[in-house]
Amino acid sequence: MVNQESEREKRKAERMALETEVEFIVDADVIQAKSIDVSETGIRIETDDSIKVCMRLNIDGEKKDMEGQLVWTKKNEKGGMTYGFQYTPPADSDE
Repeated sequence: MVNQESEREKRKAERMALETEVEFIVDADVIQAKSIDVSETGIRIETDDSIKVCMRLNIDGEKKDMEGQLVWTKKNEKGGMTYGFQYTPPADSDE
């Protein structure tokens, strides 16, 4: 069982609930990866760099573009997937 207190301690910023439409823009570049293991139902891979995506969120009626990197995934109760992204500075930023 995951210790919820230790999970909160890892967070650098407080979370707030926000249900809104999000558009994903996934870069069409070919990403090189190395397989770790494989089975009849899937494969585990690792990459040298993170998998980056652009996201467009509708916040208070205004579209806001954000860039992020995929940091975790898990199957949800509805049979779909839930993804966690960490925001990253835009590629044209000096950060």
